[in-house]
Amino acid sequence: MSPQTERNLEKAMALEAFANAKYTRFAACARRNENPDLARLFQIAADMDRSVHFRREFDFAHMPCDDAENLQAAISDKDAVIAMYSEFIRQAEADGDHSAAALFDSIRQEEKVQAGSFKAALDKLRSEFLREEAVEA
Repeated sequence: MSPQTERNLEKAMALEAFANAKYTRFAACARRNENPDLARLFQIAADMDRSVHFRREFDFAHMPCDDAENLQAAISDKDAVIAMYSEFIRQAEADGDHSAAALFDSIRQEEKVQAGSFKAALDKLRSEFLREEAVEA
């Protein structure tokens, strides 16, 4: 697959995931506003973006089905997101948007916890693999 096609798939998957999250929130708003038909419409679109479009693109891209590789990718993603939020916090503080900075910091802290969980899972997976190799040897 060409590098451009890979980039296009990454962008498409990101947009499908974002659309899923956004339309799910729109559906929740419509339910709160007692508009069940509109809520259903948004939820159908959200589900299609996640369970059909994203899945097909992900499968086409032949993403690894290797737990260690997936954990490493997740750790890398979380590190990038943490760095992004750190920059957003700096910018928001510089602009005097302290509420936004607090929101970004709260999310960054949650991302750090998730990253730590992924790192612990990877360490556990690696140690189990090493134990299995030792038993086989």
